[in-house]
Amino acid sequence: HQAIVTARLAIDVGSPCPSADHSMLDLIDRLPEKLRVPVLLHYYADLPAELVARLLRRPAGTIRQRLHEARRLLANMMKDT
Repeated sequence: HQAIVTARLAIDVGSPCPSADHSMLDLIDRLPEKLRVPVLLHYYADLPAELVARLLRRPAGTIRQRLHEARRLLANMMKDT
């Protein structure tokens, strides 16, 4: 399911208006802030994980782990809907 979430996020980011997929944004909005912010910065603002880490003053490995955890949670949420 993580692959589906990753693909869907990639499609959303690739579209002219990422906010067009309100269902994905609604799911992202349910994430804890520590996961939601990196997801929005990485996938919607198209920033590399390393820059997200610098902006949030966290190690890059922490940001990659949070992105991974967010994808897992989003996949579970999508499965439940």
